[in-house]
Amino acid sequence: MLPKYSKLTIKIFVVVTMILFACTPSQTVTPTVHPVTVTPSPYATFTPVPTVTSTVTPPPLNPHLRIVQMSYKSIFIIDLKGNIEEIPLPNDLEYVDDGIEQQHLMWSPDNELMVFSPGYQQGNHLYLFNWKSKAVELIGNSSAANPFWSPDGKSLTFVRGVGEYYVLSIYDRSTKKVDEIARFHERIRYLSWSPDGDWIAFLMDGEGQGNLGDQCFDPVNDCGVTSLYIIHPDGSQLTKLHDATWRTVVYRSYKFPSWSYDGYWVAITEIKNSEKSIVLINPETGEQIRVSLPSNLDIHSYPIWSPKDNIFLFEGGEGEHSGIYKFDLESRQIIKLTSSEISAFSPSFSPDGEWIGLIVDREGPSNTLYIMRPDGSSVIKIADGKWQPMNSHSWFRATEMSNP
Repeated sequence: MLPKYSKLTIKIFVVVTMILFACTPSQTVTPTVHPVTVTPSPYATFTPVPTVTSTVTPPPLNPHLRIVQMSYKSIFIIDLKGNIEEIPLPNDLEYVDDGIEQQHLMWSPDNELMVFSPGYQQGNHLYLFNWKSKAVELIGNSSAANPFWSPDGKSLTFVRGVGEYYVLSIYDRSTKKVDEIARFHERIRYLSWSPDGDWIAFLMDGEGQGNLGDQCFDPVNDCGVTSLYIIHPDGSQLTKLHDATWRTVVYRSYKFPSWSYDGYWVAITEIKNSEKSIVLINPETGEQIRVSLPSNLDIHSYPIWSPKDNIFLFEGGEGEHSGIYKFDLESRQIIKLTSSEISAFSPSFSPDGEWIGLIVDREGPSNTLYIMRPDGSSVIKIADGKWQPMNSHSWFRATEMSNP
């Protein structure tokens, strides 16, 4: 139950709120804060990845699901039986998973094309990989970053540098033309479409901060302020949703705004005065939920929402080890899904939301690919990393069997 306030207190609050927001064109946001507790890990015994006893029979593995990983010179397509298909990159390409711009591998909604960037060392160009033809195609001829597919798969948005501007751009898949949505003097990055296609979320650095955030490794002091905006795909109704003090942690970007499967929430991580949290914001109502993290837990990724449930995953660090954590919106609890005796990275949901992919660093010098259920049960080893893949991986649904 909310506390009662006097009429005078309410009037003062309303007047102060009107003054604070009168000078900004952004949407008025009245945050609702809900404390969140961290529950102990539901297992105690040490296994390669933790095994949780579940009374629910896991669904059969979908034979059409694939997981993609990349090495410096190859793309690897892996089915859930552990069969691996290697597709060499063109001779002039080398993939570098530097983590600064979250070089995630993202598939088009029709599961035909994957967009990726080889990394800043090769000019931050964007490429499309067609898994059926095995072709790799360059998008445009200028530097670009932060790609994200529209929900209908007809368009791809990204950020280009044009003179002194950062340009929010859109690529038409059918015409292969690149058009401009909006341009800004301040740096923008980390694009994300809402599931209904009405909004594009992105971050914009504070005025005059330049690229300070990428160069900051101070463990105590905050480096700058970035703001969360949304805009319609036609460039209209630019709206600020949130300001967040932030910094980067050892080249790991975690500022990517991500939408819940129903589009009700957009989530973003923030650090203020060394206090770490994940903030959920409803763009229509301004409601906010703040998920506070314990002081000994670092954020190593953005929130990764389930495609069918109100839960999200994130990678966190405790001491020398990284682990996979789950936040359940209904219970408002954070649960650790992996053992503290191993390091686990790069969580991802399968397209049907029934499985989680993760990388485990335990078995020798190479990383190992596992999958497990969202509750941490039914752990299955898919493939080891003898070919030295990067941590980044993604799922797609193969409509044709390329590797029987």
